[in-house]
Amino acid sequence: MCDNQPPLSTSFKKKNVIVKLFFTIVGVVILIIMSGKITAVHPETKQLNIAYADSEQPPYIYGIGMVIPQNPGAVVDMIKMLEQKIHGLQINLSRLPWKRCLEYLKSGQVDGIFNASFTQKRLKNGAYPMKDGQPDPSKRLVTISYGIYSLKNSSITWDGKTFRNLNGVVGVNRGFSVVSELEKMGVPFQEVNLVSQNLKKLKLGRIAAVLAQDVTANALLKDKERFEGIVKLRTPFATKPYYLMLSYQFIKKYPTVAEQIWTEIKEIRKFEFDDLVAKYAEE
Repeated sequence: MCDNQPPLSTSFKKKNVIVKLFFTIVGVVILIIMSGKITAVHPETKQLNIAYADSEQPPYIYGIGMVIPQNPGAVVDMIKMLEQKIHGLQINLSRLPWKRCLEYLKSGQVDGIFNASFTQKRLKNGAYPMKDGQPDPSKRLVTISYGIYSLKNSSITWDGKTFRNLNGVVGVNRGFSVVSELEKMGVPFQEVNLVSQNLKKLKLGRIAAVLAQDVTANALLKDKERFEGIVKLRTPFATKPYYLMLSYQFIKKYPTVAEQIWTEIKEIRKFEFDDLVAKYAEE
């Protein structure tokens, strides 16, 4: 009977293999448990793809075209600061013509766009931070006025409701919210991509007035050589809060993060935005 039993060394080797296999399985289980804990502490990176217009809004947005300059503007800096405020958020910026920004937001090709003033029509494209059924101005990025610009010797006036002596068309940026307001008023207008294009047309007498965001137009008018003789009417056409809009697709996927983004924008604007604007003013 003893002759039929395996040698002691062989039996020991088998036991050794079983022990090693046991500890290997235990090690794998521990790794799985630990990896689960790591995931809980470090959630997956949330990609937030944001597009904004390929035109300037100094000091909020600098640069024309698809390239994002090294000093992109105070609002762009504000958007990028969200990465520091919200753990696991990664922001990817791109620039597009404004109408395409709106289209891409609607289709979910981008998760957010800025600077967007509120119109009821744009709710089909994406969402604003809301309160009691209305956009929440406390969560705006900035407030911007639209100014009316004419030649110095023009007799055009604006009383806050009606144009007088408007003998021609008004130049306005393509896709801007004020376009629909001009349509309602029955005011003839022409659309272009850049404020500078409209100011050139105004100086050449091809249009009667320009309706533009004053942060942009005022900065351009500092170039006396190009735009001498153009003045701004005293009464603004409109003053509006501007927001970061988010896509419905992103909000459905990350509802808590979406609210956190808008809340952090409110905090940045209150406590840090003035310093961002001052940096560009000094430059």
